[in-house]
This record gives sequence, structure tokens and C-alpha cells, in this order.
Amino acid sequence: MQLALAAIQLQDLRRGEAWMEKAVEINLRRKDISPMLLRVRFVEALCQKQLFSQALPHLDWMKSLYLPFHHTDPATLGLRGWPSFADFLAQSWPVVSAALVPSQAQVWYASMLPYVDAAGQSAIRELLAARCSGIAV
Repeated sequence: MQLALAAIQLQDLRRGEAWMEKAVEINLRRKDISPMLLRVRFVEALCQKQLFSQALPHLDWMKSLYLPFHHTDPATLGLRGWPSFADFLAQSWPVVSAALVPSQAQVWYASMLPYVDAAGQSAIRELLAARCSGIAV
């Protein structure tokens, strides 16, 4: 993982992505760290270099874990090594809003609505109301 982060700091996206894939592969065998935490750290590094579009696929991967789980209870998510859903929404917003036009960002978040519980739906609606004024969800 450190090599992936170092490559991103050097703005070598190709190597960073390759090392990230290798870190994921190694972690599948060793289970040293939550796969979600690997992605969180990599997205943070990409964001530090303002590589928002390159971070979006990693957020898509993270989003794909939340959706079939259907629960957004912070304690339950924490047991899995995942950020709270509220943290995921808050921390993903700068990436999503920088990588996508506003209408696409709205769709990115709204696409989660059918898959999350009532608390998650409320959190998504609140985020969109605060960030995308004038767009009904």
C-alpha cells in the first residue's frame, strides 16, 4: 500500500493504480487491513493531488459494498471495518462533485436510495438538499 501512496504523491497514476491492485491482492490473502480502509487511504492520496476523476472508480467500489448490505447503522458498519455511511457521504462529496457535473452527482447519490435503509435514505436526501439546492429527490 505504501508504494501505491508514494506513486500517487509522485503523480505516477499508472504505478499507483498497479501498486493498489497488488496491495488488494496481497490483502485478500493476508487480511491485514479492511479492504475498505485500503480504498479510503488510496482515495485520500488521490484527492490530495486533486485526481478526483481517478478516485471516482474507487468510490464506486466502496458504494458497491454499502448497497447490498442495506444497513447504515454506524456500529454495524464499524464491525465490518467500514466508515459510517454519514462519513462516506460527507467524504465522497468533494470527489463526486469535482469529478461529475451536478446532475450526474445527483444521480450518483440518488442511485443508492432504493438500496439503503430509511436512515441512509434520509442522509442521502439531506446531502443532496444541502449541496444540490433546487433539485428534488
